[in-house]
Amino acid sequence: MAQLYISDLDGTLLQNDATLSPFARQQLTRLIEADVQITFATARSVVSASQILQGVPFRLPAICVNGTYISDFHTHKHLILNTIPDTITSGIFECIRSHNLLPFITTFNGIKECLNYSHTENEGMDWYVQDRIRAQDHRLQQVNNLENALSERVIAFTTIHKLPQLQVLERNLNNQFGSQIEIYFFENAYSPEWYWLCIHDKNGTKARGIQAFLQHFDFALEDVTVFGDNLNDLPMFELVPRAIAVENAIPELKSLSAQIIGPNTADSVVRFILRENGLD
Repeated sequence: MAQLYISDLDGTLLQNDATLSPFARQQLTRLIEADVQITFATARSVVSASQILQGVPFRLPAICVNGTYISDFHTHKHLILNTIPDTITSGIFECIRSHNLLPFITTFNGIKECLNYSHTENEGMDWYVQDRIRAQDHRLQQVNNLENALSERVIAFTTIHKLPQLQVLERNLNNQFGSQIEIYFFENAYSPEWYWLCIHDKNGTKARGIQAFLQHFDFALEDVTVFGDNLNDLPMFELVPRAIAVENAIPELKSLSAQIIGPNTADSVVRFILRENGLD
């Protein structure tokens, strides 16, 4: 059975400025054209990821938004989509607003994905909006009444603020909805000191995304190699026997890894796959 390689993006496959190096772009194309099976699992949307990886001829679908959906890399069509139950979306929104915080709400309206926001309230939110504008992200839409977005299928809530406020929100969300949602909490590496709290459906983990992927394609768990660096990669490192951490990974991930390779800045994931397939 062919090996399936699944890499995280930010901090793993990408450089520290969230770009794919020319070397990695060229060699990924070479590997895929040689029928090496490669895809990625990321916290990013398929739109955001495909903009960064534009030109790489991925043949396999991608695992995006931390496993919330599996999508075709080129058409962005969702093959599998896990949305937050509509029975709790209003409650989550009210909980966020009760802390005087304002989320971005990512939705699917049956035709396209939308990234809804009403206005920005801090520099962290400003950064996100400007980043999506620079990327010409067609999902971004400013709305007058953000609560109206809850009438669509909700993929994620993203709240951006300083650490103390989000820590309180996280505790309250876990108390109210803990068994029904997954929460990802991290500092934005590209906008330091501003933290993101992202809320997904309970099936929105990279591990569950990989399990769903394997059910739809002809791969077994023992054929999978994953690469990662951060907390949201922990579920797939706990699932997959052959998990490989980059040198810059957090200690918790390294402790679960079968091997530690060089840093993301040295294109270590691509170099590893090239060596393993005799193409270095």
